[in-house]
Amino acid sequence: KKQRELELRMQQLDRSNRELQQFAYVASHDLQEPLRKIMSFGERLTRKYGAVLTFEGLEYITRMNNAAQRMETLINDLLSFSRATRSDHPFLPTDLNLIFADVISDMDAIERSEAKVDLNGEFPIIEAIPSQMRQLFQNLLNNALKFSHADRLPHVELRCSLAAGTDL
Repeated sequence: KKQRELELRMQQLDRSNRELQQFAYVASHDLQEPLRKIMSFGERLTRKYGAVLTFEGLEYITRMNNAAQRMETLINDLLSFSRATRSDHPFLPTDLNLIFADVISDMDAIERSEAKVDLNGEFPIIEAIPSQMRQLFQNLLNNALKFSHADRLPHVELRCSLAAGTDL
């Protein structure tokens, strides 16, 4: 009886995984076309009007293009994640200091909210998938800003410390 229950659950899991793969494929495919248009129009704006735009205007286009490139990476990662094997995204030495600096420089929400973001100390280089670490820290900072007190300027402080497995 237990064996039959296990086989039934395995079939349900297989079906769920196939549905997830199908959803990820359709979602990523449908997102690619508008993203290509955004990237194309950004390039056209830069080519056609780059000479007459202010520094601020060029900065906005640069940020838009950077965001579009990140979205393209996320779409590709979504496709990869939906597949059974993850061999196309190996763990690499990832400098968290560089990831944080990149995330902070791209986040308009920090600028808009006049938030203060402090990195206390040096962060390690870890074995990770860099795009996933970037997404993790971008989500954490966005949430910190979104759920901050309305009457105070946000102040986000990031710290890192090593902990032994037994301490966790």
